[in-house]
Amino acid sequence: MTASSSPFELEIVATGRPRLVQSLRELWGYRGTILAFAERDIRVEVTAEEACGAEGSVVGTLLVSW
Repeated sequence: MTASSSPFELEIVATGRPRLVQSLRELWGYRGTILAFAERDIRVEVTAEEACGAEGSVVGTLLVSW
């Protein structure tokens, strides 16, 4: 079977830029996922600081801001 005789056909329709309200609604729909990722990042950072102690926290902050 060649590419031209394929039983499936893909059609891409460009509708222009999405509207701001539509984009915000979609973002709001993913708020749980976004918050879960943010919470995970904060937990990992706090856990790393606790494992290193106060000195590790200060050194880590200096290295990141340098």
